[in-house]
Amino acid sequence: MQRDNYFRVTSYVIVDGESLADMLFEADMAIRYDGGEKAHKWCNPINE
Repeated sequence: MQRDNYFRVTSYVIVDGESLADMLFEADMAIRYDGGEKAHKWCNPINE
């Protein structure tokens, strides 16, 4: 485990020898983020 720039605990999770992060990316349940601009809009406004 290690700490990030905001002192949050970060770690790599391995399940059955495979990265959990990679498993989530492949299942379209996660988005890669490299610290730059966030291109994905998580919450779009509801149009009435």
